[in-house]
Amino acid sequence: MPTSTSFTVPEYEISFDTMRSSGSGGQSVNTTDSAVRGTWNISKGFIGTPDEKARVIDFLQKHRPSHIKTNDDGDILLVAKSQTQKSQLQNKGHVLDRMHALMHEALAIRVKRIETIPRRVKRKLDRKRLDAKSHTARIKKLRNSSKID
Repeated sequence: MPTSTSFTVPEYEISFDTMRSSGSGGQSVNTTDSAVRGTWNISKGFIGTPDEKARVIDFLQKHRPSHIKTNDDGDILLVAKSQTQKSQLQNKGHVLDRMHALMHEALAIRVKRIETIPRRVKRKLDRKRLDAKSHTARIKKLRNSSKID
């Protein structure tokens, strides 16, 4: 079970942009700027150990590449967008929730699983078990075919 450090993205460090939502929604989509995109500079704003920062950046680049961007200065940015609600304020809340969830997920310390049985031994045992099941199935099938005659 992964454990993690409690961390919240400071709202004052996030730059919010508003834009028109895309997709269905009728005329309200074309007239209101309800979609919100939040951008947070991880390189400058992250308060934590260098090891934690590296772990966060590495995790996000591997598992959530659509949420990571790089600016002209080479800083790593965390980006989240929401356009699910009609209200700009609700979409802003979704962006904050998404950023907190991403950081929580990235800071989680995953414990590497230790195999109880080596793979090569497990494959051999599985093959043996499956062969025994197939043999039993053949025997039962032969029993059933003799009753029909």
